Amino acid sequence: MSNQLSFFPDVDEKQICSIVVKELKLFRALKIQQQNKKELNEKGIKGNIFPKLHQNDLVNEIKVLQMERALRSLESMEREIIEKNILAKNE
Repeated sequence: MSNQLSFFPDVDEKQICSIVVKELKLFRALKIQQQNKKELNEKGIKGNIFPKLHQNDLVNEIKVLQMERALRSLESMEREIIEKNILAKNE
């Protein structure tokens, strides 16, 4: 039985973990970017006060929404571990 055919390729768990941590750190930065944008809008400042290399605000907003949804779908202990160990660092 141990020689069963597998429909899924083997995955490198270290690589997956590295990708997830990288995306969560990006999420943290994008979340701050959205907060800054909201703050500017509330103060009546149009545009950006810093130069931008890429114009991908819509993609970033969608990414933040989807990451928030994924985090909400986790068990509370899992979410707490991620929030304390990755998202709360360097704030």
